[in-house]
Parts: sequence; structure tokens; C-alpha cells
Amino acid sequence: MIEVVSFDVWNTLLDLQYFYEVIGEVLSRKFVKMSQDKIVEKIREKHNLLKKLKIEGKVEDSDIVEYSLKELSKGFGITVEDLTSAINTAMDEVDPNRLVIGGVRTVLERLRVSGVKMGILGNVLFWHSGVTKNLLMRGDILKFFQVSFFADEIGFSKPDPRAFAKVSETFNVAPDKIAHVGDSLREDVGGALISGLVAVGILKEFKENVRIEGQLYIVNSIAEVPEIILSLR
Repeated sequence: MIEVVSFDVWNTLLDLQYFYEVIGEVLSRKFVKMSQDKIVEKIREKHNLLKKLKIEGKVEDSDIVEYSLKELSKGFGITVEDLTSAINTAMDEVDPNRLVIGGVRTVLERLRVSGVKMGILGNVLFWHSGVTKNLLMRGDILKFFQVSFFADEIGFSKPDPRAFAKVSETFNVAPDKIAHVGDSLREDVGGALISGLVAVGILKEFKENVRIEGQLYIVNSIAEVPEIILSLR
């Protein structure tokens, strides 16, 4: 029986592409002589490169934000301070209703009413967890979660089993009574499975849903998550 559900944040609850677009607009307006589209393209390229370096073990969890900021700012020819300022400005200027993925509030409310306990388990890259928490609060969804765990706070990034263990330890619930929901096949689905949790992947690249009862569920939309969780209650 599932008692706890942990959620990834970016592209699960919040729209990462949209936030990158807001950051791109701020950078173009204040710091970089480049079009917003080009800036966003460069951010995405650096995002993918840094993820690859992380997988290869070339960047430590404890250094990921500082390293990522340094690399991205270097690519734009600006200081880390200017880049951080742009991210903070974007945080203030973002439209919360566009940032929160459609259907998320309904899903979280339905799970809360059912009595499921919920937490956040998130990685970090270009900004510390304080920015993400602020955005979750502005989007009026932080209130649904009893706890939050971010890599810069706990020292481990998904898919490290030690990250998932924090959820189990904090709620004092066995791993097989926890379902983790996320959009990354490696970080969320793979990490949850090797840690003994039930994995629910929101993977739009899969043309058909996958269902291995009590272990693995692949769906195309977060709207499908409540039915899965409630069927495991």
C-alpha cells in the first residue's frame, strides 16, 4: 500500500522551458547582446552538457550549482553575479500560472484529499533550491508538500539511492510504500526502481503506457497519476 508520494519538480510540476525563456528574456534585456531564442538555445545546450558531465562523474553533487553557473556565465561573457541576478529577476517576473504545468494543482489536491503524504525530491543545476522553492510557493503548490529534499541540501542527486532514502527515513516508511513521480527515465524512474520505490514516469516520448503492477508505471501526463496512486492504496 502506497503511503507516500515524492515528486520531481522540473517538467513534472513546473515548466523548465518556460522558465528558461524568462531567464533568456532578462539576459537579453539586461546583460547579453543576443536574441532571447539564441540565449535559450545556449542554455539548453549547456544544460545537456552538464547533465552528461554529471553522469560521467566529472562534476560532484556538492559543486554542481557553482560549476554550472560558472560555465554558463562564461559562455555568455558575463559574471556569475550578473547571471545570478538575471535568474533572480526571472524568478520575480515569471507568470506562476504559466510556470505550473496544467493539471498539477488538481492532481495534488486529489492526492491530498485521499490522505497520501507528499514530498519533493529535486536535483539542482543553474540555481540553488531556494529559487525553486520560491517558484513553487508563488505557484501556490508548495503547500501540498510536507517536506522537500534538494540535492544542494542533502548532498545527493537522483538517481543516487541515498537521495531516495531521505524520503523513506523522514516519513519513517519502507521504500516499497513510496511512489516517486518524475519525468527523467534515468534520474526518476531508474533511481526509484534501484532504491526499491514504485516508479511513475511521465515520459511523453513513450507512445504507449507501460504498467508493471506494483513496480513501474509509464504515462504521458501527470493527470494519470492519481488513478495509479489510488489503485495502490
